[in-house]
Amino acid sequence: MHNRFGFVASEEDLKKLRQFERGEQRCVDRQNQLRVLCDRLRQQVFDKMTRGIVLHDCDIQAMAIVINRELQIPRFSASLRWVQNFKSGSRIVSRHITRIVSRRNREDRVAIEENARQFVADIRLLQVSPEKMANADQSGFVKEMISGRSLAPTGVKDVERVVQIVASTTHSYTVMPTIYANGTLGKKLFVVLQEPSGSFPQRLNYAASNLSIHCHSSHIMTKDLMKTWLRECVFTNEMPDQLLLIVDSWTSFRDHQTIRSLVPEGKVVIMRNIPAGATSLIQPLD
Repeated sequence: MHNRFGFVASEEDLKKLRQFERGEQRCVDRQNQLRVLCDRLRQQVFDKMTRGIVLHDCDIQAMAIVINRELQIPRFSASLRWVQNFKSGSRIVSRHITRIVSRRNREDRVAIEENARQFVADIRLLQVSPEKMANADQSGFVKEMISGRSLAPTGVKDVERVVQIVASTTHSYTVMPTIYANGTLGKKLFVVLQEPSGSFPQRLNYAASNLSIHCHSSHIMTKDLMKTWLRECVFTNEMPDQLLLIVDSWTSFRDHQTIRSLVPEGKVVIMRNIPAGATSLIQPLD
């Protein structure tokens, strides 16, 4: 044995080898356990993300600790540094939420996608010329936009930033353009401004030929404002003899009787409402 393993000179050397082997085995066992924990955690995290659940680093920590109650990995605390390494290895990053959907819409996604495909197929069957097919949608904006984040010294609790008018960061306005399938825009853009009194100041004297500006105590569209939009921006003398108007499933847009009562004599309007939940899939102006 001494000839084959010349580095073993005494019983003490053999004892050290045995201790090293046991320690190495424990290291291998810990690595295997951590690998199993990461696999389970990754599966749970991606499952929650698929279901649209909001997750943060603290949630990953809590999930990892729960999994370790079964695996019993010693001295495992799911530290923030470990969480960062797990996210990096799993290609997970913190992202701004770009769309909020209801649980019902998410669960009914397959049916919504099928309804969207069927709606598009039905529209194509009408064989309406592009210049006679219009779409409109509301878009809300705040008067002064400000980022929700800013650089600041480490440890600072309050981060205060300056804006021109504080109320402008919460008060909004709504615009509603009209676009035709041939790529042209309607002659007027409908604008609803938010005014606390619901009316413009008396000294306001501004007009533009391509704008239809109105105000309300809220920037949110109402049925009366919808009627005004139709009269001033859609049902004008320049409208085609036959118009296919595609809008979303907002309650007032579903009142086809009221809408048709505003159609000028000699004109024909075909109303189609995009199925609820499908606007983000097929509406040009969404």
